[in-house]
Amino acid sequence: MSISQAEILTRLQQVIDPNTGKDLVFEKAVKNVQITGGEVVVDIVLPYPSQTQHLQFREQAQAALAALPGVEKFTVKVSQKIVSH
Repeated sequence: MSISQAEILTRLQQVIDPNTGKDLVFEKAVKNVQITGGEVVVDIVLPYPSQTQHLQFREQAQAALAALPGVEKFTVKVSQKIVSH
């Protein structure tokens, strides 16, 4: 069974940022979705200082992806990129 980017984004909509109350897809924090067979790589880039929350976001995203049929292996990378206004 092949996995689509839309399916991945739908699953990641379940991950809510506690600082904003919005999901990671709405916040445009999900970047660089790569699908190779049953392997998925996703980058999550948060727009504010969030180093202490990276593990929490990674675990929530991994749990969401693990529930997706066809995903055999996944890598979630979490980082931050602060853009001044």
